[in-house]
Amino acid sequence: MRLTGMPGLLLFAALLAGPARSAPPADVCKGVTPAKGTALRSELVVSGLSRPLFVTAPPGDVGRLFILEQDGRVRVFKEGSLLSRPFLDLGTLTRSPGSGGGWEEGLLGMAFHPRYAENGIFYIYHTDSTGNHNLIVRYRTSAADADAADPSSRRVIVTLSHPRHANHNGGMLAFAPDDGHLYAGTGDGGAMCDPDDNSQNSASLLGKLLRIDVDADPAKVEVWALGLRNPWRFAFDRANSDLYIGDVGQGVWEEVDYYPAPRAKGANFGWDLYEGAHCPNPSCTRRKHCDSIRAVAPILEYSHKGGACSITGGAVYRGCRMPDLRGTYFYADFCSEFIRSFRIQDGVAVDQKDRTQELSPGGKRRIEAITSFGEDARGEIYVVDQQGEIFRIVPGEAGASQGKP
Repeated sequence: MRLTGMPGLLLFAALLAGPARSAPPADVCKGVTPAKGTALRSELVVSGLSRPLFVTAPPGDVGRLFILEQDGRVRVFKEGSLLSRPFLDLGTLTRSPGSGGGWEEGLLGMAFHPRYAENGIFYIYHTDSTGNHNLIVRYRTSAADADAADPSSRRVIVTLSHPRHANHNGGMLAFAPDDGHLYAGTGDGGAMCDPDDNSQNSASLLGKLLRIDVDADPAKVEVWALGLRNPWRFAFDRANSDLYIGDVGQGVWEEVDYYPAPRAKGANFGWDLYEGAHCPNPSCTRRKHCDSIRAVAPILEYSHKGGACSITGGAVYRGCRMPDLRGTYFYADFCSEFIRSFRIQDGVAVDQKDRTQELSPGGKRRIEAITSFGEDARGEIYVVDQQGEIFRIVPGEAGASQGKP
């Protein structure tokens, strides 16, 4: 049974309401003048990176961006420059494309503790040196240098067995604004059609959305949602804590799943009985038991027509510069390289727009092979390009004051 909303046993009043156009705190918007209208463009922020996969910033830190390079480095972009020394370098601790691993392995995710300014704690998600495990690891920032991690503080808090295949590692980490827990997205273990039946197995940590109480000792890990294939980037809406998940399809359909706050435990997003909203799964015909689960339908899906192949989940805009766009979710496709957006109103994806052309940098430069979106401390959105570039989405008028970084 495929439901058009959350399962009937779960009460999600937030699904019925449109997103609030909430502004970020005034202190982080200091010195930034809001633009009029919603015309957009992109501006290059940094280039010359090696396989960048994510960009983020600590809460309230408006002067820096932290950039993940897949081979195991976290770089700092500060005051308009990329620092030459990495914030963190995993070296031989991770297996990545550069060290003989599969192209989906390496350093995949990072999140700062909500009280990072006080405790200096952050978390990363990476494949280990053998490729047989995915690790969620806690670190602290160096007490002597805010632009450097303390390698000796390393502590593995979650180990995910992932021995058979190099792909579908998931890797996104993010703290929920409402409950303060760390959420992690894990892939189904790889290969085609979930051969180990991980996604629908509640006893497995693969193919899941995990909720982790990192302040407990040891950390408390719960399976919060299941039925995911490879959630390649999810994002919380800063205004209301609603969750958007970009789940990569297999042969026919890509999907965005919507998990509104409060996120009651137990949502099932359907893989691998379903691909997108479709059962029997058109890519895995061995699965025909459509009525055996109560699956949550995606808020949006798109097919592989036109060269699309793999969704890159995005971010909900809640920044300072473009108030008319607050509540707008941006996402992309890795192969076709489109960038699109929509808003949710009354439980429906509305105001769907293709942003590819207006965000094209022009000239000889392209935004290609989009691996991720990210947000800075102000809520402004960045687009990460596997070719080594990071762009910021900005108002269409050239020369407008943007604020740093």
